Amino acid sequence: MKLKTALLLCAALLFLGHGQLFAQNLTITGKVTSRLNNEPLPGTTVTLKGTTTATTTDNAGSYSISVPQKGSTLVFSFTSMQSEEVQVVQSGVYNVTLAGVSGTLNEIVVVGYGQQKKGLVTGAISSIKADQINTVSNTRVEQAMQGRVAGVYVAPTSGQPGAGLSVRIRGTSSNRNTEPLYIIDGIKSGGIESLDPAEIASFDILKDGASAAIYGSEGSNGVIIITTKTGKKNTSEITYSAQYGQNSVKKDYIKMMNAQQYQKYLEEANVPGRPTPADIANIGEGTDWLDAVTQTAPQMHHSLSFSGGSERSTYFIGANMFNQEGIVGGDKARFRRYTVRINGDHRIKSWLNVGTRLVYSNHERKAISDNTEFGSILSSALVMDPTTPTVYPNGSVLPAHVQTAIANGKPLRRDADGNIYGISNFLKGEYGNPLARIDMAKGRNVQNKIFGNVFMDIEPFKGFKFTSRFGIDAAFQFGHGWTPTFWFSDESQNTVASGYDYSDTWFGKTSPAIPARSATTT
Repeated sequence: MKLKTALLLCAALLFLGHGQLFAQNLTITGKVTSRLNNEPLPGTTVTLKGTTTATTTDNAGSYSISVPQKGSTLVFSFTSMQSEEVQVVQSGVYNVTLAGVSGTLNEIVVVGYGQQKKGLVTGAISSIKADQINTVSNTRVEQAMQGRVAGVYVAPTSGQPGAGLSVRIRGTSSNRNTEPLYIIDGIKSGGIESLDPAEIASFDILKDGASAAIYGSEGSNGVIIITTKTGKKNTSEITYSAQYGQNSVKKDYIKMMNAQQYQKYLEEANVPGRPTPADIANIGEGTDWLDAVTQTAPQMHHSLSFSGGSERSTYFIGANMFNQEGIVGGDKARFRRYTVRINGDHRIKSWLNVGTRLVYSNHERKAISDNTEFGSILSSALVMDPTTPTVYPNGSVLPAHVQTAIANGKPLRRDADGNIYGISNFLKGEYGNPLARIDMAKGRNVQNKIFGNVFMDIEPFKGFKFTSRFGIDAAFQFGHGWTPTFWFSDESQNTVASGYDYSDTWFGKTSPAIPARSATTT
């Protein structure tokens, strides 16, 4: 009995050992594709769960791996895709499709020389889309960023229509410049004054060092990447939009003295030659100079575009017109801009794409003096006394100080109707009648600019693309103006009329490459 049991035990051990000796691993093969477009996903990692055994898919998305036994689990993972787990039940083919990651915080963003999840750089990279830009009327492209991007400071440098804006992304820099680097359709731009907001498809603002690393020291102040609009395949669209608005200032934003209050002030200051209450009894409140120099200024914007394309080519042709007058100065402080844009993409071969991004702009500026120093229009309006009228109507009795100026041959300014502009008897220095100063503004600046590029994309095999671009950034500017003779006081006068003409040419981001300036005095 004991011998029989021992023999059975030996037989059992021999059988188990034989089975273990001849057991074979399971071979698993298959292909990994994207659920979005059914394209293969080369470089997908296939890992035997719980082990370090792994492989990757080839250029066709195919893989092969051995597993030790049934019931093993394979994990399929690919950047920006949801991982999938598949349990092995037998040897054979296991094809897997991977879906994109849901949720914007898991999207992959290319930054510098690598990749990061968008959730990790959400404070470093900000985007603005076309539908956000089109909701408001913007004079310049920079205004589209104002108040929309955290950490980006946008402020006007002047109140003039069409004046540039100051953009600060990373504070004051140490490279002798504080403005960000502008990249428009892949080309570095020396300025963005030629762009119309209606042409913009999106902004991407790179605010940290990692995302702007590939731009070197030029990106140290931040980088603003601008993409313009293109056509869509198998469509044909005609789009027209128009905007009309009015700009104005709030009344009584600065409370000014009226004529009676000003006469009392002169009396208490014991100013010689001051008017008496009887002298100003018939002028009421007197002149409100701030109200006299400000007005409701119109602003309009028209945009017309044609876009569309076929399966192999797309196009976008757009024309824009913008016109704005100044709250102070009206037509004397006008900004007008015309732009024409042509964008196109053409798939010549499956591996070759050529295209163009080209814009021509023409803008004209008429400006008035708006600085805060003595002699500017607004500073004169703030200090002019309310007892002085805007003009002395023809046939009226002129004050004694005006008669004296005429007798001494002073060049007093007159309006279009021949009325002499009011001259203060109490205001000295560089100040003068602000309406007369507006009338004397004769400056005009015109700029023509061509910006854009033609490019060629070559994709010899999937996953590798070579792009070659030829870009142009050229601006041609000229200006003309003249200053007539005038007299407001012995401190504020011009006895010899003078004029000027100048022309500048820029190429790229350099200073005027071919400056040619001339000035004449008559």
